[in-house]
Amino acid sequence: MRDSVISGTNNKYHRLAGEQLVQQLCNMCIGIAKHRCKQLNFPAPENAYKAFERLAEMDTEAVQTFNWKQIIGMRNALVHDYLNINLEVIETLIRDQQYLPLVKFALGGLEKLGE
Repeated sequence: MRDSVISGTNNKYHRLAGEQLVQQLCNMCIGIAKHRCKQLNFPAPENAYKAFERLAEMDTEAVQTFNWKQIIGMRNALVHDYLNINLEVIETLIRDQQYLPLVKFALGGLEKLGE
């Protein structure tokens, strides 16, 4: 899919798949943050913003990599406002591999959850 975004040959299905992959990656990171809060004996966070705020108190390295408010905002836009998504944002995110910090967070969080 990344190759089709780079080459400019991506079609409607590639764009939809890209949106879904970004949405699922954001959801996974939010879920991992909530589970890490529980692991660190914090009360269950009411929302994703609280999860990352609390996680930042105990594991600042994990949440310093990028702007979590933007990630949560993107997830919310993808879930609730899909008709108005700027496809260039998704294409740039994929083309420039701006999703890699999310992958790094997810892998690191899963590793810590397994400890």
